[in-house]
Formats: sequence, C-alpha cells, structure tokens
Amino acid sequence: MVKKLLPSIILLLILAAGVGYAYCQNFFKKEDTAATTAESKLLTLEDSEVQSIVIRSNAAGGNDTASDTTAANAAGKSTATKSTDEATSTTSSSENDDSTQKNGAAAEQSTQMSADMIQLEQTEGQWSMTSPAAYPINTYMINDWLSTLKAATVHSTVEEQPSDLSKYGLHADKPNIVLTTSSGQMYTLLLGDEVPTKGYYYARLNDGPVIELSQQNINDLSGTAFQFIDTTPIGWDDEQLSKVVWKSSAPSANWTLTHKANSADPSQDEWMLNGKALASDLASNMTDAIKNMPTTELPVPAAQVQSYKQILTLDVQLLHGEKTTVEHYTGWQSPQDQDHVWIVDPSGKWAYQLMVNNISTAAQSADTASSTTAEK
Repeated sequence: MVKKLLPSIILLLILAAGVGYAYCQNFFKKEDTAATTAESKLLTLEDSEVQSIVIRSNAAGGNDTASDTTAANAAGKSTATKSTDEATSTTSSSENDDSTQKNGAAAEQSTQMSADMIQLEQTEGQWSMTSPAAYPINTYMINDWLSTLKAATVHSTVEEQPSDLSKYGLHADKPNIVLTTSSGQMYTLLLGDEVPTKGYYYARLNDGPVIELSQQNINDLSGTAFQFIDTTPIGWDDEQLSKVVWKSSAPSANWTLTHKANSADPSQDEWMLNGKALASDLASNMTDAIKNMPTTELPVPAAQVQSYKQILTLDVQLLHGEKTTVEHYTGWQSPQDQDHVWIVDPSGKWAYQLMVNNISTAAQSADTASSTTAEK
C-alpha cells in the first residue's frame, strides 16, 4: 500500500517545496504600489514665479573658502604694497594703514556673510545677488540651478508626521534652502544627515513628511556664491564690436583692432589690425583670447586693488543700432604677485583676478595674427 502511494507522496513533497520556494521569492506577494511607483518630484513651479532664493552655507559646500581667501589675500597684498610706500612717506603710510584696515574689515565682513548665506533676487525678470555681496551674476547658472531643483525627486518617505526632527539632523530654525514666489508663497527645504544605507539624505519640504533625497540631488543643490557669478569679466558680441584698443606695459603691447560688420553676409566682415587688413578667423582668435579669460575666485571691490601698479587699459567700442558705447577696463598688478592681474570692470566696482599668462596671450595675439598674415 505504501509503495503504491509513494509516487503521490513524492509528488506532493515536490509540489510543497515548489510552493515554499515561490513564497520565498515573493511570487504570490501583491506588488507594492509605493515601491513600483516612479519617484515623485520634490516640487513643481515655474522659474518666473520665483522671486527670491536663499541658500545657506550648511547646504553650500566649501568653494567660498578659497574665494574668501582671495579677498583676504587682496587685502594682505595691499598691506604689503603700502608697507613699501611707508619707506617713502610717513604720512602716506598712515593713510595706507587706515585704508588697509578698512579693506581687511571689508574682506572679513564679506567672509562672514559668505559663510552665512547666498541670496538671489529676481525683479522684473532680472536676477541679482544681494548676499554675500552684490556680485555680477550669470543668469544662466541661476536658471540651471532652478532646473536642478525642479528635477529633484523624492526617493522615499521616512516619517509622515515627524515629532522629533533632530534625530534626522533636520533643524526647522535653520532652513538650507528657501524659495519665495511672487505671490508670497514660501518653500522651505531642510537637509539633514545621511541615511544609514548611504547614498541618500534626510530632508523635509515645508511641514511635509521626512523624506529621502539622493546624494546627487543634495550635491547639485549645494550652490556657492562663485557658482552664480559671471566668471569672465570681459565679454561682448563680435557682431556689435567696432573697435578694440589694447595698451599694456607688462607685456608691452599697443594695438587697435577695428571691425566693420556686413549684416547681409557676415563672412564678408572687414577686420583691420593697426590699419592693415586681417582675416576674419585671425580676428576671431584675437577677440576670443581676450574674452576667454576666466577667474577662479570671487571678485573683490575695485578699491582694494587700485593702489597697485596699472599695467593695462582696454577700450571696447560697441554698436547698438545707431548708438555707440565704450566699455573701459583697467588692469592692476601687485609688486608682490607677478602671477596675476586684477581686471576692473567697466562699472568700476569689481576687480577680477586673472592669470598673467592669459593676459600675455591676449596682449601678444596681435603679434601672432600679424606673423600669420605675413606667412600667407
């Protein structure tokens, strides 16, 4: 009898083992809707709605440290220059010491503000920075940051109604990011500790649940003041350019580049270097050499560097329809730093630290263009 039932028993055992394996692999488990639903957007709004952005330093990373060091160095180099002048005139030294103290205080204040927060304001479609200082900004970078924020997704919900935010490293009185819209609505984002599983961080938007955001989202939103500034102090549209006059003493260079645009056929534009015809591609190389000189530091108030030796003047004449404008740049170099030149922008408010090698390349671009023309 047992022998007759043995095949059936074996079959039942195999079936039971198969069912057990299936359950272990969740074959019969109802699919978790929350787990399979695509990650939701953190928030949805239009760029034009945003009136103010505040990013605090605990979300902002450390690039400002280097930039603040630059401001401090500018003040320090100013001190060194003024110390040299002291040997010449006691009165002048006293005045310079006062100026140095003011510059040092300004740099210290800028450093403190930079450590606190970045604030950006939009008025009638135009963005400006109000903290840590009114630096000239790159609007594209602000729009890019907003796009990054709108693309951020919620990985998961940790706690719907949190009673103790501190255990997540979240502090309601210290929001990392605050957005204010033109209607007055505020979006307050708190960023906290990394979750135990790594790769994600606790966060909370307004009074919502504690959520998880990816480390990539956190990194992308960790803006610095430098990230939003215009890093190329010299720039223009070649189509509007009519004349460039370069005069520098280090290196010694004095040349004039003129441009007559042909609106019907830009390839027929007329370029002249010191009164001699110049090929368009060589002219473009010259203008690019001037425009492609980026800074790697935050700008400093122009007054901090204008006690240095002036080694450059650059006048750029532009045509805006029937109107002609001239943008005037100056370059200053500290005796204690031969590796950099400070370029003061046309507003006369800000000075940008550029590498002297880039200045030399731009200054000598006329010689390069002339020699190339002679070889043809």
